[in-house]
Amino acid sequence: MVELSKKTRWELRKLLIKAYAKELDQHLFDLSMKFDDWKNKKIDCWDLNDHIHKFHDGISRDLFNTYEARA
Repeated sequence: MVELSKKTRWELRKLLIKAYAKELDQHLFDLSMKFDDWKNKKIDCWDLNDHIHKFHDGISRDLFNTYEARA
């Protein structure tokens, strides 16, 4: 296995952080649409709570595990 320099490892870390943020931003935007649905009475508080719970226990956790494991 090739040993990466400290600078290269730091550059890779910055790219991982940028990718993580971009992917998280998109999923948070999707979740924010559920808040809009709730505010507009398209879904009730229980549905919104379920979406938040699914986001936290699913997408958010998966992203954390994917990106932090490589950091």
